[in-house]
Amino acid sequence: MGSYIKQIRAEKDRLILDGKIKKDKPLPAISDEEKPFDLPQGWEWARFPELGEFGRGKSKHRPRNDPALFNPGVYPLVQTGEVARADKVIYSYHSKYSETGLAQSKMWPAGTLCITIAANIADSALLGFDACFPDSVVGFVPLQPLDDAKYLQTFIETARSNLLAFAPSTAQKNINLEILTSVLIPVPPLLEMRRIVARVEALRALCGQLRQRLAASRDTQGQLASALLAQG
Repeated sequence: MGSYIKQIRAEKDRLILDGKIKKDKPLPAISDEEKPFDLPQGWEWARFPELGEFGRGKSKHRPRNDPALFNPGVYPLVQTGEVARADKVIYSYHSKYSETGLAQSKMWPAGTLCITIAANIADSALLGFDACFPDSVVGFVPLQPLDDAKYLQTFIETARSNLLAFAPSTAQKNINLEILTSVLIPVPPLLEMRRIVARVEALRALCGQLRQRLAASRDTQGQLASALLAQG
């Protein structure tokens, strides 16, 4: 593995030793047969747990709607629907855990990449604030020297259709943590990763501007058509 991925491993080992995160199950080496295609020089294949803290949210208490978990509400609770409705970053929530609720859950930091594994499959968004989420959401917290999880978010968006294929054809579609853990991620050198993220964000901004212009053009055409009909 590349030098900065080794740095991530060292940082993760330190956090595990300090008791700040839990130790992962050992992952087997990625064989040449598993690699989907050849990567450019300097790139390599990795999995989520090799790039940061990775795990399911927590909601141990049953029933989940026990009023004691929510009254009085203090700590933001993000659900799968809020991840699915977010536009890249989650800025809103509709529930709060109490101290009792927090005790049976976990607080994830702002910037955590949230990935849904139930109901809405492989929807993703970044937390805009510290929050809890249930076990229907998986969280990824990048470790130094990774700047943030934006590149991983972009990757998940491109891989979503492949992940949907793993969901059984039932009324309540879902995937599990093992499936996400096994996903191979093409990881570029850090500087190239930053350039990719910047380029994607610039293209998204351009697409947003084009959509606004198209919407304004349609509004203008509608107004002209109404004016012509009125004159006739």
